[in-house]
Amino acid sequence: MIRQLRQNDIPSVLKLMDLVKDDFAGYKEVEFLESLMQAIAHNEAIIDKRGEDCAGLISFSKLENELTFLAVHPNYRKQGLSKKLINECLAQFKKGEEIHVITFREGDTKGIAARKCYFSCGFEEAETVTVFGYPCQKMTKKVA
Repeated sequence: MIRQLRQNDIPSVLKLMDLVKDDFAGYKEVEFLESLMQAIAHNEAIIDKRGEDCAGLISFSKLENELTFLAVHPNYRKQGLSKKLINECLAQFKKGEEIHVITFREGDTKGIAARKCYFSCGFEEAETVTVFGYPCQKMTKKVA
């Protein structure tokens, strides 16, 4: 079930993060929890909850027009969940707004699936950036 993230979802989100944290350069649980609490307070996080599992999570910033976080549980990958979460996120923005996301650069094996997903959702490459000392790519999309 896709819905707004609530505080009582935090334990299942942390279980997800235990599985996928190595895919996120610079991940630190304390900072992640702080940003998650802020996202909950501003209604800027969406979860797909399946029983006790957090199947997927997306967070965003309306102020920054940014998709800030996206993760899908390994058991629920390759089922279109990332696209569903991205579309739910995009629905929170006004038509014509430009949204961006920071992801892996082309050629980084960690980013093959993420980049494919963002491209399929209509994102385009923008400038390259470095985040937490890791080479990344900014991608943008106008909300339709």
